[in-house]
Amino acid sequence: MSDEIVVPRIGPTDRLVELPAHRLVDAVTGAAPRLATALRIAARGDVLLVRFDARHRGIVATLRETNAPLWTEDVVEAFLSAEDPPRRYVELEVNPLGARFSARVDSPEGTRKGMSVATFECPGFSAGVKRGERRWSALLRVPASAFGGESIPETFRANFFRIDRATSEFSALFPTRADPPDFHVGSAFGRFRVADGTGLE
Repeated sequence: MSDEIVVPRIGPTDRLVELPAHRLVDAVTGAAPRLATALRIAARGDVLLVRFDARHRGIVATLRETNAPLWTEDVVEAFLSAEDPPRRYVELEVNPLGARFSARVDSPEGTRKGMSVATFECPGFSAGVKRGERRWSALLRVPASAFGGESIPETFRANFFRIDRATSEFSALFPTRADPPDFHVGSAFGRFRVADGTGLE
């Protein structure tokens, strides 16, 4: 995978699903996971769009409350930081029932050592979820304010994850190589650049 991922700016009628997909890999080994997850990312105005399309063999999800511990069941997650290195970032999660979780993470060493997590209501953060017999998808709409500004930063650090409890599988866009699986590894965050003129034709 490239050292930098270009995030295209798309227009109001462009469809995110038509963009090329990035594939999540096993979070520990970097190998292909048993269950495929496709990730698509784009910017539309002052909103970052993040779409997960995930194969499943049975959904494990009961939590419906905002900021419930969604990571204990099936979930997709986005870790986003305007900082480089990413010592402070937001953690946004959505489960197959459409429940949302949002937290600010302060990680002075880029690991769980000394890390603090504070949940908050993220204004403008929304998600749409669809479930099928073998696939579920989530479209996250992340406002620029989640990055601490009025517009999506031109460059940012991020990583994207999925937990599937039926198979005990942990997937990531950039593997953290931590065993047991640990998503809070700042050094594994990728670099992203928002670019004009790379939307759909």
